[in-house]
Amino acid sequence: MKYFFGNILALIVVAGVLIWPLWVMTSLHWGVKSGLTVVAILLAAFFVERIASKWVNKLMKSIFPDK
Repeated sequence: MKYFFGNILALIVVAGVLIWPLWVMTSLHWGVKSGLTVVAILLAAFFVERIASKWVNKLMKSIFPDK
């Protein structure tokens, strides 16, 4: 369960890093921003699932070691 929560937190952080500049720093139409937000969430999910999960799992194991 600790790995699940760690990966969900990583997904929220990565998605936030991708979505925040899109909505704050661009002056695109809200429909375009919404479409790009969906793309950013998919990219964040792929990144966290395939690449960052190894890093997050190692971090969770070091913070909360198995007994």
